[in-house]
Amino acid sequence: MKKTKVIVLNALLSAMGSALLCLGSVLGDLDLTFAAAASITVFWAALELGLKSASAVWLVTSLLSMMIAPAKFAPAIFMVFVGIYPIIKLVSERFRPLISWTIKIAATNVAVVILTLVWKFILFPSLDPAWWIYVAVLVLSNVTIIIFDYLLGMLAVLYFSKLKRKFKIFNVSGKK
Repeated sequence: MKKTKVIVLNALLSAMGSALLCLGSVLGDLDLTFAAAASITVFWAALELGLKSASAVWLVTSLLSMMIAPAKFAPAIFMVFVGIYPIIKLVSERFRPLISWTIKIAATNVAVVILTLVWKFILFPSLDPAWWIYVAVLVLSNVTIIIFDYLLGMLAVLYFSKLKRKFKIFNVSGKK
């Protein structure tokens, strides 16, 4: 019974994340917001089921939304940046704070560089913005990820202090 509940919860979270990403790609101005909202499904899977399930939710949501979303920006941001960040956050927080933040910032910068290279050399090779735009994007991404990290931490506190008791139906660990 436990494996069945885990599979069902993974499927529900993947479907919810994919639906959010598709909705974000349809509502073009809110694509980053819906990508961040979809990453909460990965975070919840990590908190409730562990990193293995969270990785599965991230992978399935990424692939499914890349296949069915009309615009690919929100799914791409989810796949490379905000969708995998909850997993990076929980793994890196096993270390001391300085090492943890180094891992988080380095992962953010790698994701931004990957997205920038894809944008510059594959999607829009004819556009050539000034160098300071790349620096501004990198700085703003780091500031954004610090705020996002804080909000995920507050969400985890809220989940464990108030919400976990209300989701007894998804109690896969067998504990009350």
